[in-house]
Amino acid sequence: MFNFQSIIWIKNMFILRFMAYNKMGPSSSSSSSMRICFIQLLFGCLMILATKLPVVTQDDNNNNLLLVQFVFRHGDRSPIRLYHNDPYKRNDFKEGLGELTIRGKQRMFQLGKNLRNQYQMYLDSMPIRNVHARSSSRKRCQESCALLLAGMFPPRNDQEIWTNDDDIGKIWQPIVINTVESKRDWLLFPEAECYEARQEETKIDESPRIKQFLTENQQFIQKLEQYTGTNFSHWLEIGYLYDTLTVEQEYFGSKYIKPNWIDQMGNDTIERLKEFHDQEFSVYGQSKSYLKLRIGSLIKELIENINKTLNSKNSDHWNKHIYLYSTHDTLLGYLLSAIESNIGQPTYASGLAFELITNDQNQPFIRMYYLNGTDNFSKNLLGNNSNSNRYYSKCDQNCLYNDFIQMFSELIPKNIEQECSIDSKILNKNCEI
Repeated sequence: MFNFQSIIWIKNMFILRFMAYNKMGPSSSSSSSMRICFIQLLFGCLMILATKLPVVTQDDNNNNLLLVQFVFRHGDRSPIRLYHNDPYKRNDFKEGLGELTIRGKQRMFQLGKNLRNQYQMYLDSMPIRNVHARSSSRKRCQESCALLLAGMFPPRNDQEIWTNDDDIGKIWQPIVINTVESKRDWLLFPEAECYEARQEETKIDESPRIKQFLTENQQFIQKLEQYTGTNFSHWLEIGYLYDTLTVEQEYFGSKYIKPNWIDQMGNDTIERLKEFHDQEFSVYGQSKSYLKLRIGSLIKELIENINKTLNSKNSDHWNKHIYLYSTHDTLLGYLLSAIESNIGQPTYASGLAFELITNDQNQPFIRMYYLNGTDNFSKNLLGNNSNSNRYYSKCDQNCLYNDFIQMFSELIPKNIEQECSIDSKILNKNCEI
């Protein structure tokens, strides 16, 4: 981005070039006047750009960074469910079903170290008490959050070393992770109790798009039920089968034994299963009513954190904060859908970072980054001016505060319990973690 210093430099360079050109040979007064007008016009355009566009230092850890919020998916896990004719059984997965694997633990710890390196200057100037960690109640999410924190916040000085009797005191420190029971976790659990969300799901399931899709795949579904020994009561369960097969292959690696029925059904079996799997992220993510109920609470909290920072940044007691949210691929996928990203299903240990920054005119804006956990934690800036369609978003790469708020204006609930038609007495009685 241009700043005023660079504009002055550009102007001076043009003037010097102009003077040098005139010394090289004679020129008409009208030609000289035209060149002067051109320089003045260019200078005026650059001045307009400087007043309209956000300007920040190019340093990744610049001093204008006011707040970091990071919503991420858990690390690699074992399959959540098996199908009837599955050659693998529950006992083949030592962690149990749906639990974080060794590879997942390593990936989450590395993600924490990566974030530590990325935001080192910001984090070093922040007290450890200003780390706010919130997780879905699922074990794989809580463990992922703990491992990320371990990689991100090793003791930084003698005051944070809590024991000298053991080496662990020098490399790890405890940080609180908050969670609530899944049924009332409208912030991070994608299947929290919500009657109205279920109603929206039914509407989507009965939409012409889904009906046509199921009609076109009717014979495929029948053959699939025959080979797998499974009666699919809902089309999403076929997508879950795709997840099971891919996770099993990742889990066993070179020792993986491919079920015979996959090739018996055809060469495109996996591709067709993936179509069912991808539908979940596309059709549900296109419904604003559904997104409001499933990720509205999270969006509301992200904005509240931004507003708290902006309201207190000039006070004597202001300090930097970081907010970390450990969740699932579906909920993170819905959040990406809300900004109209084309990323699709987020991979393991991937996340969406929201950075609150001010420019040289003290204007607040938000940068959104997608960190790909299975691509060496590559950091990809999202925006409607992105060179990549995959990393498109509804707002500019430097999304001005008002534009950021407007982007989510239709997705923020006033009272999620009321809008979900929740009976709090029944919910309190039946809640289970």
